[in-house]
Amino acid sequence: MLMSTPSAEAPKELKHPKVPIERDPSVKAMENPIAAIFDLSDSVNSQVPRIKRMIQYSGVFVVVWLCINFVLLFMFLAQGNLVVFLLLFVFLVLGGFGLYLMFNINEFFDYFSRRHLAIKLIRDADELVFVPKGRDSVQSYIAYLRKVNPRLDQAILQHPHMLHTPVLLTGSSGITYNFDAHIFKHPGEPFKAFGIGNMGYAFYLKAFEHTPNLNEVLALERAVQDITTRSLTCPSRIVVLVDKKAGAMVDEEVYQHVTTKKPLIHVGRKKCIVNIQVVSIDEDNTYDFVPVIADGTQELP
Repeated sequence: MLMSTPSAEAPKELKHPKVPIERDPSVKAMENPIAAIFDLSDSVNSQVPRIKRMIQYSGVFVVVWLCINFVLLFMFLAQGNLVVFLLLFVFLVLGGFGLYLMFNINEFFDYFSRRHLAIKLIRDADELVFVPKGRDSVQSYIAYLRKVNPRLDQAILQHPHMLHTPVLLTGSSGITYNFDAHIFKHPGEPFKAFGIGNMGYAFYLKAFEHTPNLNEVLALERAVQDITTRSLTCPSRIVVLVDKKAGAMVDEEVYQHVTTKKPLIHVGRKKCIVNIQVVSIDEDNTYDFVPVIADGTQELP
């Protein structure tokens, strides 16, 4: 007698787990993570003008409401209605805080847009920057700076007195310092008096025939601080120009200092963060920048 083997039970169908479905599979798929980060940054930056307009419209609405709220506040206070007065006062405080947050968000997007432009310029720039022809290393660097920064070139063409090569500058201590190049634009009177408005512009360059050590770089920063205390003009950049064709490398302490620390220069009651950069001329007649700073923006270098 043949015994029939029991048929294997069909496997039970598993319930579909309750997980969110990815509607756009391209969100996770990418060929190159670094390139994807740049693409994402580009897409966000393209939305910055629209987002800033929305913030401005919201800010106008909040300001109008605060003005109306302020008028109603005194009206109900005059009527002796303290309950409504306290309620409107709370709304006034909340509205002011919201306006402050909008201002901070607007500043963040300004910073993001400038930072994105700087990164994009550095990414798209040539890896090798050859030293242009000039009477000396200082004139060659100024020629390079004017070439990559059209706004600086236009400003010097319109106001030739902005550029001084070389120059003697006296600080508030009475000490006179020698710089190989100085680009200077006077600040507006409102900035001198109240710290608002046009803060002016100052660029300092010191050339070295040897590789400077950290003490020499720090002394250069102190000299700029002393001059700034007298001129009340926020410096933008301090350039240390080094001709290292002999093969000397940038000092390790100097490298760490200029790449990780930003000098804080006091201008009256304000503090300015200053870029300090070591620009070396290599044996192949190219520039070596430490750190790399984007010079093709719409701002002065």
